[in-house]
Amino acid sequence: MNLRCLPLPSAARVPLIVQLSLATRVSLATRGILGCLVSMVAIACSISQADEPPTRIITTGWNAPTAQQFQRDWGLFQEQSFTGAVIHARADQAPPDPLKSAHSKDVWGEVSFSETEASLAAMSDGKASGSYLLLSANPGDADWLDDEAWGRIVARWRQAARLTKHGKLRGIAFDPEPYHSPLAQFDADVEPHASAGSIQTLQEAARRRGREVMQAVVEEFPEIELFSYFWMSYFVRDHRYRGPSPIDLGGKRRADFDWCLAGHRYGLLPAFLTGLLEAAPATTRFVDGCEYAYWLTEAAQFNRLASDVRERGRMVVDEAVREKYDRQMSVAMPVFVDIMVPELIPQWTLNPNVPDRLGLFQKQLSFAVQASDGLVWLYSERGRWWPEPRETQLWHNKDVYPHWDELFPGCLDVIRQAQSMGKVVPPSSIASEATLSGRPANEDAMECVAEITAEDGEWQTDVSTRGRVEVTPLRQRNATGNTTENVTEKDVEIRGAKEATAGLAYAVVSGQRLRVAVQARQSGRGLCKLVVRYRDSSGEFLAQRGVESYAYPESQLPTRWRSIVVDVVVPEGARSLVATLQVSRQHLLEDRIEFRELTCSRLAPEGSSLE
Repeated sequence: MNLRCLPLPSAARVPLIVQLSLATRVSLATRGILGCLVSMVAIACSISQADEPPTRIITTGWNAPTAQQFQRDWGLFQEQSFTGAVIHARADQAPPDPLKSAHSKDVWGEVSFSETEASLAAMSDGKASGSYLLLSANPGDADWLDDEAWGRIVARWRQAARLTKHGKLRGIAFDPEPYHSPLAQFDADVEPHASAGSIQTLQEAARRRGREVMQAVVEEFPEIELFSYFWMSYFVRDHRYRGPSPIDLGGKRRADFDWCLAGHRYGLLPAFLTGLLEAAPATTRFVDGCEYAYWLTEAAQFNRLASDVRERGRMVVDEAVREKYDRQMSVAMPVFVDIMVPELIPQWTLNPNVPDRLGLFQKQLSFAVQASDGLVWLYSERGRWWPEPRETQLWHNKDVYPHWDELFPGCLDVIRQAQSMGKVVPPSSIASEATLSGRPANEDAMECVAEITAEDGEWQTDVSTRGRVEVTPLRQRNATGNTTENVTEKDVEIRGAKEATAGLAYAVVSGQRLRVAVQARQSGRGLCKLVVRYRDSSGEFLAQRGVESYAYPESQLPTRWRSIVVDVVVPEGARSLVATLQVSRQHLLEDRIEFRELTCSRLAPEGSSLE
């Protein structure tokens, strides 16, 4: 459903402002709610939005200001055309930023924010209406079933909402990312969560905690906006490091939905968001910040991600709250400023071969503006947008980085242009499934024409920390394709592994179109995927971004044999392809994943031939 929530001016206390496409109007009419939404639009349109630009651009990152600096330096900051920032709430006592550890099981002593409250109170109406107070899900050591610990966490959310309301801020900026390894609040596989129960038990608990948090928040500030660097945007497509998407290419829940969430770095976040939505009144808004867009480089990719969050993201939350998700979730887009400047983080530089870095920044900002629902956030680490903090800094001797106008001359002019940019992207810019998956656009018309033999026929295995890998010699096939020896049901078995791999290498030529495939099944816990990497003539792995490919198993119950398929085009400089079977998240030796029939075959479009 293409329902887009637009940003509200702070003075407006109406539930939503919505923009309906023709297709959506027809769809809503069939649901019998068109009349209600049209009335909402009529009311909303009577409210002036002259105090906000077409796109709000805010800042966040390592050099986010305290409320004290925000109050002191807002005028200078606003001159750079920003409409807001993510703000730290500095406490009167140590630790200086307790809301960054809001998800701690520990009992805290008295925490007061009198200086922060005074700074917020001193700001005139509207000054902070585009800004957010930071709250983080760290350290993430609270057991989801621990009522006492979660009572303390809920109280901290309440305190953050009270500060937000008091300071006339727009809302809370929620950061779900874990920074205290091995802890991770939303990962069902890490302790203390892994021992607490099944994925279903943990999902029920996370949903309950979401309701409790939201009930406390809206008692303080029912019109709050909960902006998160990501809500469902890391679930709408597979992610190599986060985990598999629980939604299939047809937009439906996969048959192995719970398996996907059990293997996902943020697998309990959908249940938590479901609980938040359940308890949220119509006046509460949510914003998905789409953090993954840091690494996107085409307009079509940005637009597809935004569409995915709206259409596929709704399928990740429970059906009971999907209409609320449609009405109250909007999309923001980020730009990671540091990766525009090659000298700052060389290994992360975006499109390093592009010499015009300002031009690249302008493109990225333009793509973000066009794809968002009116909010773009600039994330930065090694530069600052604010004057030197001096006595307003978060803690004494905190690092102070150069101003971005020194590090990246001309960037402020680009930002000013982007802020006033209107929507110009045509519908045809939406990327195809093939473009975004990295698979050939005519994949369905392709056939395997020749199988490639492994270079040395020996499995290369590796076990990290714990676990066991067992392999059988490669099966030999005769000219008719029949197995001639080693007739076993499995080729590789991995048990009890926190991290383990088994791989084969194949000689390849740049430009070849190949399909790597294997079958897997499992009993017990565990996550598996197929990863394709390349070595050069010296035996070193190619390191440039984008040359590795991966895939998770097809949608099917994990106890059955499931295919894993990766289609690739061999990049320049590659001399061998390494197909690696990766297993993780096993806990006991009874947790077992088996693989069979790993193949690497040449592909040709239908009706063509390969020389």
